[in-house]
Amino acid sequence: MKNKTEYNMYTKSTDLTAFVGSRICHDLASPLGAISNGLELLELSGVAPSPELALLSDSIKAANARVEFFRIAFGTTTAGAQLGQATAQQVLAQYFADKRVHPSWEIVGDTPRNIAKLLFLLIQCVETGLPYGGNISIGTTNDGWMIAGTGRTKTDSTAWQAFLQGQSSEDIYSGDIQFQLASLQATNLGFPLVIQVDDNRISAQVLRT
Repeated sequence: MKNKTEYNMYTKSTDLTAFVGSRICHDLASPLGAISNGLELLELSGVAPSPELALLSDSIKAANARVEFFRIAFGTTTAGAQLGQATAQQVLAQYFADKRVHPSWEIVGDTPRNIAKLLFLLIQCVETGLPYGGNISIGTTNDGWMIAGTGRTKTDSTAWQAFLQGQSSEDIYSGDIQFQLASLQATNLGFPLVIQVDDNRISAQVLRT
């Protein structure tokens, strides 16, 4: 089975959700940083290691990783802003550290932030299609950018089926909002998406116009 959908729509819209995303990430970063500093102070004061402290430390690291990922995927972008290769690799490595999906950011050099936003949203889409784990590679092609997920795929959800058909899902759930936002971001940029799915691979290609 193979599905292929092309997106060639272009509309301008003000993405207020991006401002909400940036505000939430900004407001969460400070208290999370304070908790991290508090844990470091406890360690420096000679508090003995314990499962409880280890759990707190791991949870804070996971929360910080998600905030950094969400800042890129759901936050605002500034004209001319770039996402560095090392930063992208670090954010992805930390975000997927406790997951069964392994990312590989293969884009050399800087990526325009508005493109990175779209790629990170698509990474989340592809991730949902690999519930049993797998690999996700993010790179460039002669025509644009490509995200390829390999592993046993599952794309029978309402959000995935609407995405493959180039439609907006009538039932929107918070866990699937990346599908709607990826379509909106691609449309706003004027970059068509080509999505292909089979039993062992998902590809999402962003085409330069």
